[in-house]
Amino acid sequence: MKGLGFFLLLAFIAINLFSQTKGTMTDSRDKKTYKTVTIGTQTWIAENMKFNTGKNFWCYQNKSENCDKYGGLYGWEASKTVCPPGWHLPSKTEWEKLFEAAGGEGPKAYSNLVEGGKMGFNASFIGSLGDSIKFYDFGMYGYYRTKTETEKYADYSWYVSFGKKNKMAVVYNDYKADGVAVRCVKD
Repeated sequence: MKGLGFFLLLAFIAINLFSQTKGTMTDSRDKKTYKTVTIGTQTWIAENMKFNTGKNFWCYQNKSENCDKYGGLYGWEASKTVCPPGWHLPSKTEWEKLFEAAGGEGPKAYSNLVEGGKMGFNASFIGSLGDSIKFYDFGMYGYYRTKTETEKYADYSWYVSFGKKNKMAVVYNDYKADGVAVRCVKD
């Protein structure tokens, strides 16, 4: 009987740990509809943002069809305004909470959160725009902004990276000036 109780407890934990609810939301500013997913206690937009902020916004290789398909790349200032009303740019802590719900930073979060992963978050490998105005890493890495600045360096902030080659999802810091993808989390 103890074995059955333990099994039921494990099943309950697994169901709640990996449960998600999928839906959609429409950005009132440009009428684009995005997929959403609730993982744990957080609701995320499950696609890269495509909203044109006007400044500090780029499409990979400067091709508009890449924005339509993969979302945009946003500099620091633009990333703070890209999320629609009722949503916000996630903090480092919010990303870490998502990773925890997806099995922990590293390979488990990677496999659960990338395109085709079990949780419906669909992180993509859009690459980035570096400070030398060159595009990098398309198809290999997905870089995502957080709103959290580093304490040590004024021109750095925290990012999230999904690496296809090493199959890892990690939090790290880099230049704010880089253009990277943005996901939004519900207020």
